[in-house]
Amino acid sequence: MLNNLAVPKYVQLQNIIKDKIITKQYHNGDKIPSETELMGTYSVTRTTIRKALSNLVYEGLLRKEQGKGTFVNFQDITHSMWNFSGFTNYAMSKEQIPVSRVLDKAIIEVDGHSFFKMVRARGMETNLSVSWYTIDTSLTPLKLFKGIEKKDFSLLSLYNVMKKDYNIIPKTASLEVSAVSSTAWTREILAYDQDVPLVRVKGSIYSDKNIEIERVDVVYNPNVKMHIITNMSINDK
Repeated sequence: MLNNLAVPKYVQLQNIIKDKIITKQYHNGDKIPSETELMGTYSVTRTTIRKALSNLVYEGLLRKEQGKGTFVNFQDITHSMWNFSGFTNYAMSKEQIPVSRVLDKAIIEVDGHSFFKMVRARGMETNLSVSWYTIDTSLTPLKLFKGIEKKDFSLLSLYNVMKKDYNIIPKTASLEVSAVSSTAWTREILAYDQDVPLVRVKGSIYSDKNIEIERVDVVYNPNVKMHIITNMSINDK
């Protein structure tokens, strides 16, 4: 049964199925229950089920096969991406100093909701010089993180603030990797010379309760070696 009156039923169902996928109750390639079975299990309408499944297909966690049903589409990749598993911890593990430079911040409206938008360059300091590795754009919902825009994230870890000040624990990430063109702006910020395609990673960060707590859009310096995972624990950022 779906009993949280404050959350739309399709979102509740979507989160239940997502949790079953992430915790491997549903494995990659498994066929999930039919619409009729889901209607009986959760006492919801077919419209609610279709909206939940459609969103999970859009996120890439499910795939539909015409005439066969809906299947789990979630494969772990064997390596970690250090930016999402904790930039601060990663830098310290390398005995280097993590550095953040806030390039822009604002309160914006997206789909009728208020978000704190922050753009940062992330890098490491060694021998009194800084190497810049990423340009991170982060959207955090103000309904969950009231007053977060007042924090100084040139000095603070975003995920530490989430955990310590708001008791919200970043847990998993759903990410999409693509290529983007270099621009004069990215060359200036990341300090590279060649006009080469860059790796871009977009997606959402979820709490241990499967609530979306951040939308991320990260562009990487072309000199960064990429290692990617889609199911992970998140430490500091």
